[in-house]
Amino acid sequence: MVFGVMMKISTFFLAVHAFRLNVDVSDSAHGSGNDSGHSSTLRRLMWWTADTDSATAAPASKTSGVPASPTRSSIYELQPQPAVGDPGHEGKYLTFDTDCGGLNNIRMEFEFAVALARVLGRTLVLPKKQPWYLIDFGQIQVGPRPKDGHASDYGDFWDLDSIRAGGVPVLTMEEFRSRGRPSQEVRWTHDATEEVINWPSVAAVREAKSKGVKVGSRRDDRKRIEVSAAQRNADLLHVVVCKKEGGHREDIRNLNQAGHIFEFANPKDEAAHRAFFRAHVHWVPEVFEIASKVVAKLGMFKYGAAHIRRNDLQYKDVFFSPTRLSKRVLPALSPGETLYIATDETSPRYFKPFTENHTVVRWADVAPDAPGSPLNGVKVPPRLIGPVEQVICAGGRVFFGTWRSTFTNHIYRLRNYLHAPDAREHLVSGDIYPQVTEESLNPASEEDDTPDFWHESPSFSK
Repeated sequence: MVFGVMMKISTFFLAVHAFRLNVDVSDSAHGSGNDSGHSSTLRRLMWWTADTDSATAAPASKTSGVPASPTRSSIYELQPQPAVGDPGHEGKYLTFDTDCGGLNNIRMEFEFAVALARVLGRTLVLPKKQPWYLIDFGQIQVGPRPKDGHASDYGDFWDLDSIRAGGVPVLTMEEFRSRGRPSQEVRWTHDATEEVINWPSVAAVREAKSKGVKVGSRRDDRKRIEVSAAQRNADLLHVVVCKKEGGHREDIRNLNQAGHIFEFANPKDEAAHRAFFRAHVHWVPEVFEIASKVVAKLGMFKYGAAHIRRNDLQYKDVFFSPTRLSKRVLPALSPGETLYIATDETSPRYFKPFTENHTVVRWADVAPDAPGSPLNGVKVPPRLIGPVEQVICAGGRVFFGTWRSTFTNHIYRLRNYLHAPDAREHLVSGDIYPQVTEESLNPASEEDDTPDFWHESPSFSK
């Protein structure tokens, strides 16, 4: 199958460089690029549809044990299990502030709130609609800029019905306010970048470790905290975000990977936590429907993928020349293999080193208005371009990400969920001494893993 795309290169190199993207999707596993192939790819990308057992927020026993649950055979190793739940907390709520960063920072904060609400058995209340950074305002480099006054809502991005189906009630702020404000509010002023929640208590986790139970990450040096009686019993628990409260000198940011929020004394609780996220926390189905058309055209697991962050990232020490990046990425590609690059770099000339013997595809080449795009005639909401590109990258045979990018680290999780043929965490830069090495990102065992803002334990999503 052939569709035409145009890639503009600076006149310093060529006036216009036009190419035809040749994509082989004749493999029976992917269909033939038609609706059948697209449907097959969509089913593979929506991994959670294969898990029919529901991970529910069933109350745990007083010892924090998880009620037994029958399992079934599946293509996935980890089956959803009953959640932890904090008994006796029906009718209690958890609210939270929207993070002040970009979408994937907002995602991490949202996941923290979901996880805490689930464990405490509370109803999750979403913040009111408001403008989000790099979605509704800021230096938006990919896709059209939204009109002034545009605001975002959590239901625009996350499948809230799936979270509800997993046993976590979800209300909008308007629905919550219509019920009358609870009489007692307690504010959660811990910071997940500095503190890890021990469940059900610090003493229980300490005892479990003393008995040789594998609890959490083995190299976690964050302060261990527990949910206080006041936090458990308050009618309303509010998670503070992007404010200096509770003695913090910096803004509170609960930005840590979902697998690093808790240390559970009971391994069954940790398994249930992982299973809940796998089965119930994901982008809206529309993201996967749009991405599947591009992935089907490229051929699932038949292309390379990379995320190259260049603009709105404060960590300039991870920016490198395109020559260095291409020397890291290209040797990993098969001869003539297509490379999809998700990027906020606006200069086409930057990607010239990648085009030698390989076709480079970017969002502009597959956008609905691009000639021959598989998305011709498809309405793509600009707010979803980022998540769509994450799924496209997740569908690649091999993926290289940008260190210190929360956009990249979510792709790593998605690739584990999809059982990508190479789910290791590769970096477009290669090792960056002394910050990070690819060996440290891909530990031989959990004993060698280190929890980090930028790195989720591979075991969480495997």
